Amino acid sequence: MTVYQYDFDQPDGSIPAPWQDFDYGNLIYTNITNQALHVRSNGDFWSTADTAGGVAHPVAPGPVDFSVDVSYPNGITRFGRSILLRESLDANSALFMILRNNFSATFTYAYRGTAGAVAEWTGGSPNQPGTRHQIIFDESNTFTALVDGTVIGDTTFSNPFEPAFACLVATRSAGSGLNAFDNVTIIDSASTSRRRHNNNKMVVT
Repeated sequence: MTVYQYDFDQPDGSIPAPWQDFDYGNLIYTNITNQALHVRSNGDFWSTADTAGGVAHPVAPGPVDFSVDVSYPNGITRFGRSILLRESLDANSALFMILRNNFSATFTYAYRGTAGAVAEWTGGSPNQPGTRHQIIFDESNTFTALVDGTVIGDTTFSNPFEPAFACLVATRSAGSGLNAFDNVTIIDSASTSRRRHNNNKMVVT
């Protein structure tokens, strides 16, 4: 198991490695500002292929626990996306994500079960507004979405899913969305080390 932790406590500027930008035509910018990672994008993560952008962190195939503090500096945005796991950086990749489902700022989840499939989402009984977003992917090919520690739903993919990237994204149904992210934790099954990233440095403990 590998644990990656990021608090982005560093000078304003570019995002630190191994994070990388990815863009399907509508990414506006990514940066570190006021000790948080900011993503601004038009487009969307939806349909059979994505048109938005964000930042991606590589993960090892297998179980993943991905949690992040999220804020929306430009206010409530309908259908705003926050975090997602995806198999590749291809625009039509299989994925699972957390999103806002309406103007009340409650949350739910959506997914594309196989590459190129039409994305689906659930209305469900979403949790009230919260800041800590978490996706857990386990050995049974099941995703669980949580907001502030409360499960808002889960789904099991019928086809095997191999996560390759944990992503921070921003988009809304009209205009550009801006999200700010902090206190990122990614736990994957790669090895038995714990890695703390701070000021662009890594310490293994």
